Amino acid sequence: MVLIEKNPDIIPFGSPVPEVSVTTLEGEKLYLPSALAKGSRGLVVVFTCNHCPYAKAYDLRTVSLARKTLPRGIHWIAVNPNAANKNYAEDSLEKMQEKASALDLPYPYTADLDQSAARAFGAACTPEYFLFSPDQGLVYTGRLDDEMEEEKVHHRYLEDAIEDLLSGRTIRQPRSHPLGCSIKWL
Repeated sequence: MVLIEKNPDIIPFGSPVPEVSVTTLEGEKLYLPSALAKGSRGLVVVFTCNHCPYAKAYDLRTVSLARKTLPRGIHWIAVNPNAANKNYAEDSLEKMQEKASALDLPYPYTADLDQSAARAFGAACTPEYFLFSPDQGLVYTGRLDDEMEEEKVHHRYLEDAIEDLLSGRTIRQPRSHPLGCSIKWL
């Protein structure tokens, strides 16, 4: 597990959603910019996986925030950048389907089979969150909140950024340092 303090590869603030596709659990291609183009007020792309203890710790909070913000026009997509790595069987498409079903995910859980999405975003770890505005591009990147254990949370970085976006305010804290397992590059 690693705290990412500097990531020179991350896309710059104001960038549009990278023009890449990921694979749905049904085997179809999902073009990421199209998720923001469907009249949404914002898009959260979360890089996550099945095996990482940090990703697991944030699963329920991520689902809860998505359920709270989806009706307000914030679309969500989860991307597993490790899905094609044979050394991590827990991140297989079959296990991803089991997780999506068990958590009753209200958003697509997708596979980045060639890791082009992770590279295009400059993602470094799981979980790592990116919030896009239709007219401002990337407005937030980093962590969901400041603690792995929910009862210890003091700062809800992503939720605050979403509230700022929906209220038309400047994002007060556009970046936090993600904490999680490094992406397992092919």
